[in-house]
Amino acid sequence: MLGLRRGETLGLRWQDINWNNYIISIRQSVLPTKKIIIFAYVKTESSHRDIPISKHIIDMLEEYKITQENYKKSFDRAYFDNDLICCKKYGYPYNLGAFSHMFENILLKEKIPKIRFHDLRHTNATIMLKSNISAKIASSRLGHANTSITLDILLELQLSKITIF
Repeated sequence: MLGLRRGETLGLRWQDINWNNYIISIRQSVLPTKKIIIFAYVKTESSHRDIPISKHIIDMLEEYKITQENYKKSFDRAYFDNDLICCKKYGYPYNLGAFSHMFENILLKEKIPKIRFHDLRHTNATIMLKSNISAKIASSRLGHANTSITLDILLELQLSKITIF
């Protein structure tokens, strides 16, 4: 729904949500490493962004926050509270590979054709532009430095005839 990068998704914290104004702030990301999970500020100024979100997304997040609070109560002191939205039941962060594997399993279970998590980002960009959202706004929401990056990616997808949902 937001076109976030995988690392940005895993780096989202509850403190990054402005519940009253319906905004998610992208501030940190999980970096790709083989052995440890590293959180870092997003790498570019354009990646550091505030994204307006719908009431529907706020409602889903509120519902999930209740689920996560119940995990915290259940696991008590064994819960690793690092304020992450996307984390394991015990609060520990996902590494990028485990998250991708989990995503693949969901696709299999739901009988959805195999795609990469990043393809959801491309789909989001395509939907925005097909919905007459300007390339400037789409580029800003995606955290691209300029509109040419957004438009080049979409052109590349069209030329390769990749199916977008």
